[in-house]
Amino acid sequence: MSAQQRIINVVFEKLRGLKGLEISFEPKNVTGIFGVNGCGKSTILYALLCFYRPKEGSNRIDFKFSQFFKHIDSVKWLGSKISVELTFREKEKKIQKEYVYRKNSDRWTPKYSRRPDRDVYFLGISRCVPDIELEKNNKIITQPTVEEIPNADNIIKDAGYILNCSYLELNNRISNKKKYLSVDNHSLKYNSLNMGAGEQRIFKILELLYQSSSYSLIIIDEIDLTIHTAALNRLIDVMVRIAEKKYIQVIFTSHREELVNRTDINIRHIVQTAERTLCLNETTSECIDQLTGKTSRDLSIFVEDDLAETIVSELLIDRGIRKRANIFPFGAVDNAFVAAIGLDITGKLTDDVLFILDGDRYRSIEEKRELLKKKYSGTEQDKEERRERVLSNIRQFLLPEKYSPEEYIHSVLVNSSADSEYIRIAKSINGVVDVHQYLNLIIDEIGESRQTCLFKIICEFKNNRDEWNNYTKEIQDWINARCEAHHYK
Repeated sequence: MSAQQRIINVVFEKLRGLKGLEISFEPKNVTGIFGVNGCGKSTILYALLCFYRPKEGSNRIDFKFSQFFKHIDSVKWLGSKISVELTFREKEKKIQKEYVYRKNSDRWTPKYSRRPDRDVYFLGISRCVPDIELEKNNKIITQPTVEEIPNADNIIKDAGYILNCSYLELNNRISNKKKYLSVDNHSLKYNSLNMGAGEQRIFKILELLYQSSSYSLIIIDEIDLTIHTAALNRLIDVMVRIAEKKYIQVIFTSHREELVNRTDINIRHIVQTAERTLCLNETTSECIDQLTGKTSRDLSIFVEDDLAETIVSELLIDRGIRKRANIFPFGAVDNAFVAAIGLDITGKLTDDVLFILDGDRYRSIEEKRELLKKKYSGTEQDKEERRERVLSNIRQFLLPEKYSPEEYIHSVLVNSSADSEYIRIAKSINGVVDVHQYLNLIIDEIGESRQTCLFKIICEFKNNRDEWNNYTKEIQDWINARCEAHHYK
């Protein structure tokens, strides 16, 4: 039996409304899945629940595809296919294996007895209903039996942090064979029949986190239901800590876009198009809005991060057309290709749309083509033409080989003959652990807002006109072409 397991990657070739969706659950322990209603978030969770059978001797629920994908009228789920890449250890050996789940007849394959083993826990929407709404007895509960809750001290400590409330005691009160969570918060003793929905849900999630076995999988649907944003963020803090300590994976869905700025969890946005389902990693809600909505400006420019956004903004200002363009950070570099494919599928990929790569990955045309073949697969007559159309909307900063953008810009500042405060601080920075520190250390030393500091750093960079013009040449050429096409003055 395996001692440790993780879901690495899942490809939903076909399942309900999911088509050609590839989603990674690495490298972090906690993954948040975001997207509009109907995009397939719950379908993803239901499938994940069915990949495993409970570990031998466990009393965990054995989730099955037939439980979530039922025969309803003519819907029999024929042709469904999901490939999942798992990693686990057997003694000292690390094993990585692919399992394929499909339904080509009356039964799903492989047989449930052949699935890998792992304890799986599920907290669905039905568990959000407050106890008071489920209670049918109008009589007052008297002299209930007390049952201790494992890890109660840890749970009330974390609940106190999340809810900004000091709890003294936590246990279950049992009456008429029913359990009611009971707490003491100094001034008041009360049970779950008197709890707010959000407070009760937080206790349920904390109980699940602490009582789950190590290396297990926890699935939570709509984690944000009934929970205030500030409390939700603190709950994620606790979740990340416990997941790391117990080596568990937590995967949840949410509509709360405030969470997408977190860097300690995997952020996955699901977008449906007519041809396929897209997944964008670590991106912003603004980028998703642009994929699914309309822009109010002529030009739409997608960049990797706020540094690239600052550079592009300066180029637009120099040309006098900043007001003509929207700039959207898209996050991970692969998102540029996924988002461009999405716009092409929906007919929104025009000459006024540009995706800009930092230039440290997928530098050559051949590398870009190879990635597009993987992400925009198909043998239709026009597919090669469509891939080339996508490729024509992707450009990059001309970064010297073996440099990151931060390292390169720092090197330009260091070689400057100017004597500004920014230049002096840049010259004092030598070796760094993380390449982002080349600029972050300057920002930390100056002490102004990040946006202000990035603007001033780019202004110093621009003073070396040769380096600046060479680095931004492809983008300047595109901007000049759009100015001519739109007759901007």
